[in-house]
Amino acid sequence: MSLWNQVGWGIALVAASLGSGCTAEIKTGSTPAQFVALPTSTPIVIPTMAPNEFVSKQDPNLTVRDIKQGSARIGKVVEGVIINRGTRTYSAVSIQINCVDGQGKIVGSGRDAIQEVWPGDQRNFRVIVSSDSDNVQYKVGELRGY
Repeated sequence: MSLWNQVGWGIALVAASLGSGCTAEIKTGSTPAQFVALPTSTPIVIPTMAPNEFVSKQDPNLTVRDIKQGSARIGKVVEGVIINRGTRTYSAVSIQINCVDGQGKIVGSGRDAIQEVWPGDQRNFRVIVSSDSDNVQYKVGELRGY
């Protein structure tokens, strides 16, 4: 068997083993066979979706939960958690929160951006919203990853 043929089989063996995370017997020349542990992939643990969790219309792998009014010195603040349920890393995630009155009219809004959101990450956001009304509901207007 030629050297190139041996190298090709060795690459195929390693590539096949990487997918299954096992040990492989590698024999080189006249030396006895050695068992080499090949790397395995670690699964990403993603929490179970909460009943009140909002799923992004722009990217279904991004969700928001635990939206609540927070405290601020000036204006109103809305806080919550953004979750990346996918396998992609986002360099930034943007969220827009709308203040909706009893008639369903948007009476205020605000935005926040979170940097570097990895798969499985749960990241807190804090949006300062502009609204003169006290009787509003807070709804996600947009949740987008970049």
